[in-house]
Amino acid sequence: MLNIILASKSPRRSQILKEFGYKFSVVTVQTSEIFNENLSLNDALCEISKTKVQAYLDVTDKSTIQNSLIIGCDTVVCNKGQVLGKPANEDEAKLFLKKLSGTDHEVKTSVSLYHLKNQEWLHFVNTSSVKMKSLSEKIILDYIATGEPMDKAGAYAIQGLGAELVDSHKGSWHNIVGFPIEEFQKQIDKKGWRLELTEK
Repeated sequence: MLNIILASKSPRRSQILKEFGYKFSVVTVQTSEIFNENLSLNDALCEISKTKVQAYLDVTDKSTIQNSLIIGCDTVVCNKGQVLGKPANEDEAKLFLKKLSGTDHEVKTSVSLYHLKNQEWLHFVNTSSVKMKSLSEKIILDYIATGEPMDKAGAYAIQGLGAELVDSHKGSWHNIVGFPIEEFQKQIDKKGWRLELTEK
């Protein structure tokens, strides 16, 4: 049975893992989220999520966490070939939302898993699509005033007030929130890795 270590400070990812009954601990890591432009988008995303796992491994006594699966993630919004991460300020949040207004765009989450005992990596990227309503200036400014967009990729949260901005979506809803739990479970089952669950 593997212990799960989530190398992410995202409360959304923790919430999803908790909802699906996984027992885990959270560690926070500081890493750069700058894209390697020499790689494809999916490979660049995986490089960032892998860096988060590696940053944790670099400062941890591995003998104390031998029986662990470490998870790193990165979520971005892709609109017409442009990658939108978390807005740096309210002006950038406004710019992002104006760009997304009335569009179909993709939300991509990369997940990097490291099985410490086996010294085995597994990476995957899950993609969902979102159709955004046409947003007036007032709607955008009122939404930004709530503070919700500031730590969200693409400057909106589909699981929060931002749901009002969304017309429809295809693919995993959890992926848009920040963790594609369905694909995660599929990959874990394929590997035959047994993870620790909370007691019912």
